[in-house]
Amino acid sequence: MFRSLMITAALATAVALAATFTTPHTFTAGSPIKAAEVNSNFEAAQTELRRLDSKVVGFVHTSTATNITGNWTCLDNAATNGRPDAIVTVTHNFNPGGNSALNNYDPNLTGVWYYQSKWCIYHEDTSKPMLAGKTYNVVVVAP
Repeated sequence: MFRSLMITAALATAVALAATFTTPHTFTAGSPIKAAEVNSNFEAAQTELRRLDSKVVGFVHTSTATNITGNWTCLDNAATNGRPDAIVTVTHNFNPGGNSALNNYDPNLTGVWYYQSKWCIYHEDTSKPMLAGKTYNVVVVAP
């Protein structure tokens, strides 16, 4: 259920970010169009894609002895530090870099929270300590 909520939140965010885009020109069937108007639409789309691209960042986070406190690990990334308004989603990463021998999967349910200017990944079951060497895929959407 948690993963489906996370996916729903990410999709809703993507829809909200894209909802502001409109093309400068609209065309109807059977009407002549000008190349300059088509080019203008493509330029607007390209500008919008660049805007959206600058708002979405993805990276892999690995828990270490220096970033773990109890049942959580804190992210240290320019996309998240000092950004309480960011939308942060995480998933477990079983084989970072395609190396399945690492077996870094964390079987615990996780969540994210903002604490002292950083986003942190935590185990929902607080009796389960965060272990070093666990990896997570992180996607950040800036508002």
